[in-house]
Amino acid sequence: MNRAVLFFLLASVIINSIVFWQVYGIVALIYWGVLVLSLSLNFAGTWYVIKSIGWMNKQESLLEGFVEHLNSYESHLGEISGMELYVGDPSIAGLLSHTTDFRKNLLQYAEIFQLEETADDGSPEEEA
Repeated sequence: MNRAVLFFLLASVIINSIVFWQVYGIVALIYWGVLVLSLSLNFAGTWYVIKSIGWMNKQESLLEGFVEHLNSYESHLGEISGMELYVGDPSIAGLLSHTTDFRKNLLQYAEIFQLEETADDGSPEEEA
């Protein structure tokens, strides 16, 4: 917002507060001020939590897609290392080992972003 809009909003709040105070008294002004502040903070907190959960869901789905691509890449490397032409090639064996280690590390990060509790078999847990 530009400065003029902020100035007029602030002036409106001040003028309306003075009028409210003159009509209803200082106690009512404090009561309504606290009520408005409390409601504003509750709405802002709720909005923040909803946005944070949405961001976490987005990050989780992006990470799951990346893990799927990495698994595909790892299986492709495994197929190549099994070909007669490349059997025993240290470069491909090292690349396959590095990919496996990288996938394990990535799965640890995926657990951090996982919003749903899962059982050891990978299925969602049901609470009793």
